[in-house]
Amino acid sequence: FPNAGNGGYDVQHYGLTLDYTPSSNQLTATAVISARATQDLSSFNLDLRGFAISRLLVDGRAATFTRDGGQELTVTPRAGILAGTTFTVTIDYAGTPAVVTDPDNSIEGWVPTDDGAFVVNEPQGSPAWYPCNDNPRDKATFDFRVTVPAGLTAMANGVLVSNATSGGKTTWVWRETDPMSTYLATTTLGKFDLEISSVGSIPSYVAVDPQLAKGQVLSKLPEVVRFFESIYGPYPFNAVGAIVDDAKVVGYSLETQTKPNVPYVPDEATRVHELSHM
Repeated sequence: FPNAGNGGYDVQHYGLTLDYTPSSNQLTATAVISARATQDLSSFNLDLRGFAISRLLVDGRAATFTRDGGQELTVTPRAGILAGTTFTVTIDYAGTPAVVTDPDNSIEGWVPTDDGAFVVNEPQGSPAWYPCNDNPRDKATFDFRVTVPAGLTAMANGVLVSNATSGGKTTWVWRETDPMSTYLATTTLGKFDLEISSVGSIPSYVAVDPQLAKGQVLSKLPEVVRFFESIYGPYPFNAVGAIVDDAKVVGYSLETQTKPNVPYVPDEATRVHELSHM
């Protein structure tokens, strides 16, 4: 994947504000990216597939940008950025998020479902819905603010900060304070039964598509956590859980950080396997 990832800077944080309309498959978004230059920069690249960009700022000032028709977004700020300097990139963009097909014909990115979207990224799906430095070595913290039609649930990594409904829409706010590779981010959304509990002191969020039978395997999550803790030590993240959607077209599960995505009710082996990634 020679176009994935970029040099010259280290992302510290992504702040993603997303507004999605499933009926038209339209995403309107703002990404605020905080990064530290690792060398002097007269320009730098981000990864982003598609979308119309309506505004791009570097440290609050309009910057010029070019695109190569693929996923390379080249940004030229008004002034050079010195090595060691922290800078902020703000990008407003909108359009239809992409479903990415790999050489082996598997798919990822923003995959529409009957009631929302199944969002998984390994290996190259992240730029299909947010601008990023798409290299798993460049980990960052994340904030997600996802607005969907009322009645839908938007899941994401980390801890649920809030959810509020107004004007026929619900905004879900999630925060991942543990650095995360870009491909491990998710905002899978749709109709879900969301169970919020805890495993010891760790918040637990298990979202299951109501069309699917919950089964007993999800109830074993605390047992699986305790089993791995007995081998490896304390669970390393600020949240745990699962996102179980009716998305059989995807055909695989993914270890999205804190809440693995599963496109069907998992068996015990899958549940244990995905949590082992944590």
